Amino acid sequence: MPGQLYFADNFWENDQINGTTVLTNRMRDAKHSCELLKHIYEARASIEQEYGQRMMQMAQDIRVPDEETGGVRDIIDAVQQGLESTAENKLQLSEAIRSNLVLPLSNLIQGQKSIKAQTDSTIQKSLSARQLHVSKCIYIP
Repeated sequence: MPGQLYFADNFWENDQINGTTVLTNRMRDAKHSCELLKHIYEARASIEQEYGQRMMQMAQDIRVPDEETGGVRDIIDAVQQGLESTAENKLQLSEAIRSNLVLPLSNLIQGQKSIKAQTDSTIQKSLSARQLHVSKCIYIP
């Protein structure tokens, strides 16, 4: 079929399309995307943690005057319990983001680095072998 591109046809040295470069660029772009997501999730976790800590401090700072009785005292107690509950939820959310999103992304990024190093090594060995082979070939004009 004319005009159809095949990976094998573009793998080594083509000024317009180079399969190795395409693969390397794709791996680099995926790494940047993961790092961006990790940064976003880390920032969100920090915000949730700070918000939770501040709410917890606010709840602990509430002191109901001893002379206050009845409905107002109940309202202040309910507000305090609500603040404590919300603060605990925010702190749990912060921890969940770190353990369920940031940590797996960190592990993925480390795994990608390892795979990229292995791939780069393999590509360099293959390229060196190819260059050696090409240099030993006789060109007939």
